[in-house]
Amino acid sequence: MTATNVQSKWVSGELVFHEAGDYGTGANLLTIGTSTITFGSATQDVDVMIYLGAADQYVKFDAGAATMTMSKVDVNLGADLAISVEDISLEDGCSLEFGTDKDIDIQWVNASGILQISPKTDDTGSINIGDGTKDIDFKVFLGTSGKYVHYDVGNSCVTMSAGTALDVDDTTDSSSIGTGSIHTEGGLGVTKKVYVGTDLVMVAGDIDMTTAGTGTYDLKLKDSVADALSIKRGNTDMVVFDSNTPKITFTPAVDFSGALGISSTVTLTSALGIKVSPTFVPDGTRTNYGLCIGNRVTELDVTMAADLNQHLDPIQMNLNVIGANPTGSSTINGIYQNITHDTTDMSNLRLKNADWNVTIAKDVLDAYCYQGEIDYTAAGITVGGESAVLGLVMNAGADAVTGSLRGAIISMQGAGMPAGAIGLELRTTAGAGLGTGLAEGIRISGTPLPIVGIAMGNQTNNNEGPQYAFFFPTPAGADIGPCVGTVDDGDGEGSIAIKIGAATKYLKYWANPTA
Repeated sequence: MTATNVQSKWVSGELVFHEAGDYGTGANLLTIGTSTITFGSATQDVDVMIYLGAADQYVKFDAGAATMTMSKVDVNLGADLAISVEDISLEDGCSLEFGTDKDIDIQWVNASGILQISPKTDDTGSINIGDGTKDIDFKVFLGTSGKYVHYDVGNSCVTMSAGTALDVDDTTDSSSIGTGSIHTEGGLGVTKKVYVGTDLVMVAGDIDMTTAGTGTYDLKLKDSVADALSIKRGNTDMVVFDSNTPKITFTPAVDFSGALGISSTVTLTSALGIKVSPTFVPDGTRTNYGLCIGNRVTELDVTMAADLNQHLDPIQMNLNVIGANPTGSSTINGIYQNITHDTTDMSNLRLKNADWNVTIAKDVLDAYCYQGEIDYTAAGITVGGESAVLGLVMNAGADAVTGSLRGAIISMQGAGMPAGAIGLELRTTAGAGLGTGLAEGIRISGTPLPIVGIAMGNQTNNNEGPQYAFFFPTPAGADIGPCVGTVDDGDGEGSIAIKIGAATKYLKYWANPTA
């Protein structure tokens, strides 16, 4: 409409502007009252432009769009503002500023696509949601309604919903329980796996699995790595797990103070082997021991099968001597044993380097407490000293010893001893190169000479002699062994050949002691 169509009228203390001829219809354009200025009416829409110093600085009330637009205009509020509108829109670059000195600024930065909240001075002030008395939950949604971060006032916790993750890019390493990119004053509960990129440092406490549920728990090492895991004392290796061989190396020697159960083969590559060096305390039940397979009280069952070749060697040793000839007398002992008793007289003490027992209550083929064997398997072997399956030495030293000393004692006992039992048997077996037999079956020699070579009985009580001193096969038409059946008349039944020096001599024997 043109300006000439606008008329004004003073009515009841108000100045009313309206279109010509429309007064009284309610279609007023502008009403200036004593307390209110009204633009338009319920039936007449009027846009209002208020310019504030420049063409692009204005406040526009757009009746058709039902909006109020402010362009390059600051709004300062010194009191409460009550707004009852649908939307407030700020164009790009426009800010909401808080504080008398505009201490904080909020604006949409379209170029970056961010809502920027900035203080006037760096690191000044804070943004609080609630005040500790009147608080409210706060949620940040991440793409869908099911993915969010929830600041839950009622449960006093921050919850990250399923499908969300916490990503911390800070690389600050931890040097204590209060340093690093993430640290907490409380415990840490984790349901899934934990991956640690470098060291896992235990300041105090234990690795406790006593409250874990049922199942199998493993410490898994990377395969085929020479040093897959090391247990160190400071910076020095104590235990190294090699998953390539595989093997476990203890460096240096490690003491095990409790029971160690091993269900598979243990291979020792150290030249030191197994060393047992505790302080043994003897008692009535032989509680202490260095190596035990079964024990003195309870035997360990060995289950045989009804099959061929059922063999068992609980302790096995097989050595092969190689290398160069030593320049001096040298010894290899498969087993070395020594018991030293040199501090206190103990008249009730019995010492044994070995106590071997075989208990038999059922039929067997053979039984031996000890079986030794030396096998020469090549021709032309020279023995520079001696070779003996069994060598025994009783050294009484330089001073007199009181008591019964024996080089060897064989005690045959028990009422069930069979009639054909033998206390000591020397047996030769025919073989290539054996010739006519052993040079000597039993030799008794030494310096000084033994007083009695063979005692038939107990010299102490002058009793306990055998029924027969010797046994020789009976000649049956021909000479057998040392027995000679042909003799001169009147000289007995036969003779027994003996050696006196290099000459052969004979002992006569008769049919009865009075012949």
